[in-house]
Amino acid sequence: MPKRHEERSVARRIAAQILYESEITGEAASDICTRDDAIPDVGALPAYALTLVNGVEEHATLIDDLLAQSSQNWAVDRMPIVDRAIMRIAVFEMVYCADVPVSVTINECVELAKQFGGEDESGSFVNGILGGIARKLDDPDFILPSELTVDELVAQGVLGKGAAGDEPAGDAAAVDDASDGEETPAEAVAPAENADDDASDGAVAAVDATEQTAAPASDAAAKAED
Repeated sequence: MPKRHEERSVARRIAAQILYESEITGEAASDICTRDDAIPDVGALPAYALTLVNGVEEHATLIDDLLAQSSQNWAVDRMPIVDRAIMRIAVFEMVYCADVPVSVTINECVELAKQFGGEDESGSFVNGILGGIARKLDDPDFILPSELTVDELVAQGVLGKGAAGDEPAGDAAAVDDASDGEETPAEAVAPAENADDDASDGAVAAVDATEQTAAPASDAAAKAED
C-alpha cells in the first residue's frame, strides 16, 4: 500500500475515534485534538486527521443535511454513533477534498464501519447512504441544501410549509427536517472533483442504492487500535 494512502487510512481512523469521543463526552472534537493524550500512544496527531476533524466541525450542518436526505428511515441523531462519525468524515471528504476519489472515500469508510460497527449491518448501512450522497453530488442539477433559502427548501419538500418566511438556511443553521423529503433543485453546483491521488489505492466499494434502508448496527463503543 502506498505510503500516502496508508497515512490517510490511519488519519481517518484517528479522526473517527476523536469524533466518537466527542459525542460520548460532549467535549468539542477540536478541543480533544489539542490534548497530548488525545489518542494514547499516538503522539502528535497526523495533519490529515486534524483536517478531517476540523472540517467536520466547520461544515457540520451541510454534512448532516446530506446524511439526512440520503437516509429517509433514520434521523441523523438516531444513527449509531460510530457509523455517524465515520459517515461525517466521508461526506466532508466527498464534498471538500477534491484530491481524494469518492470511490476511495466510500471504500475506506465502509471498511471502518465493518471494523468498529457491525460487520454486516454497519457496512451495508454506511455504503448505502454514502452511495446515495455520491449520486447526488454527481448530478449537475443538484445544489447543496445549505445553499438554499428556507423558501427554496420548502418548495423542494425538504422543509415543511410552516418554515416559510424564516431566515435563509446557511452552513451554520440547522435544517431539522431534512430527512423528510427528496428534492431535485434547479440550480447547479459542481460536485467535488475526483483526482487521481489515491485512485490506484484500495478496492472500490460497491454502491447499492437498495441498501439505503438497511438497518444499522447498534451503537458500538469500540475504539480503533493504533
